[in-house]
Amino acid sequence: MLGALADTLRAAMGVQDFLSRWGGEEFLLLIARNDSATARGFCERLRASVEALRIEHNGKHIGCTFSVGLAMHQSDVPFENTIRDADRALYAAKSYGRNTVVFAGDL
Repeated sequence: MLGALADTLRAAMGVQDFLSRWGGEEFLLLIARNDSATARGFCERLRASVEALRIEHNGKHIGCTFSVGLAMHQSDVPFENTIRDADRALYAAKSYGRNTVVFAGDL
């Protein structure tokens, strides 16, 4: 299932974007977007693509959802702070019922 999810994410990514597995069922996606509205739109399209994904396993189709914690990196802020903000937003997305995009700047 994680492989199909990664393939779906990679198919939507641009050449400057970067995807890595970050934990058990978490991915770190670095996207080259200049403003939060564009980044949110991109993440929302990713979320919808994953939601539409159906993976066949043992003759059954399995659905998947995708929660996003979005943080915008500023060049004068340590990268670790941006990761922390994204993680905080991800946990908020999960607490809101999952399958949603939460921007750290809104918390």
